[in-house]
Amino acid sequence: METKLQSKQQYPRFIQNKPCGIDKFDGGSQERLAKTIARHFCQNDSLDEECTLPRIIGIEGIWGSGKSNVVKMLERELSDDYYFFEYDAWGHQEDLQRRSILELLTSKLIDDGILSGNATIKVKGGGTKTVSWSEKLKYLLARKTETVTEKYPLISNGMVAAFLVAVLTPIFTFIAYAVKPTPTTWWFSLLSIIIAALPVLIALCVWKWAYSKDHKYGWSYMLAIYQDKVEKDVCYETLSEDEPTVYEFKTWMQDISDFIKENGQRKLVLVFDNMDRLPAEKVKELWSSIHTFFADSGFENVWAVIPFDETHLACAFGDETDEQTKQLTKYFINKTFPIVYRVAPPVITDYRSIFNKLFVEAFGETENEAKETINRIFRLVNPNANVREIISYI
Repeated sequence: METKLQSKQQYPRFIQNKPCGIDKFDGGSQERLAKTIARHFCQNDSLDEECTLPRIIGIEGIWGSGKSNVVKMLERELSDDYYFFEYDAWGHQEDLQRRSILELLTSKLIDDGILSGNATIKVKGGGTKTVSWSEKLKYLLARKTETVTEKYPLISNGMVAAFLVAVLTPIFTFIAYAVKPTPTTWWFSLLSIIIAALPVLIALCVWKWAYSKDHKYGWSYMLAIYQDKVEKDVCYETLSEDEPTVYEFKTWMQDISDFIKENGQRKLVLVFDNMDRLPAEKVKELWSSIHTFFADSGFENVWAVIPFDETHLACAFGDETDEQTKQLTKYFINKTFPIVYRVAPPVITDYRSIFNKLFVEAFGETENEAKETINRIFRLVNPNANVREIISYI
């Protein structure tokens, strides 16, 4: 039976640094932002397809400002009609991005019952085939190769010996007959027989020597040679592998979108998180893919949400302090997103409140006397701290 002491919270304790989907600011700015984004989703999807904006939005804010927390609150607001899938671009930076996205997304949709039943695949060489989504995923991830094989038979030593015996025996028999004198003696007749049988005797001696070295060359091996059962081939293969292409990615995502519509499933929301933490070249590569797939035509039942820090994103295009780099970054952002929502940093009153809440969460009510002093010292040392830095400090 649980004692009274065990039922109490144990302090001090570590604070969870993962987004919890709860707005801890007094002003409720993150909650209002999540509701605004949710309203945009619903309004845009209620319009005719010709009038809709591209189903992609950006959420801009500095590192630690609470972008991921806003996404969690957005997921809670839209959970009845939208299914959220988060792709950690930073965690999969060593993978092929398009392949990794499709693999993780499809596996998760299958596991959660969003994708079920049968689907159609195109078979290499033409034609279609009806399979389950799991089998379709295996076909997508499988190594598909086109093989050209050239075979050259390798004749064994035993076959060479048998051929020589068959050819040389009549020759030696003829030689023995030719040298035999007209009046023959018994020893000359024996010599003729030995000469005629010489190829066979040599072959038997060679076989005996080979058998003493390796016992696999027994009577069964000689019988296999006689029946032509021993085969050795030297094969040369030319392989060509198919990598996932832009067309295959679009086709796959369109299949998912069509399946969602036909089966009345929740619409899909892809969240590309931590993209601004990637190396410069990988940022450009992933950004190009996102723009190609979602910013132009997009998919009727698939949304894309990209949280990012504009300052760190600018590093992918050069020196983030350079004015030309800043303009280039803004151009890419405006070109990709029809709407960008900004997560504002907390105001001074919020800093005091959020620090006190997190301090109590870590230490309880036992350190109230020191709380205000520590709060002031921290804000003097870190006047522009974000929530993540406050949690780390506490």
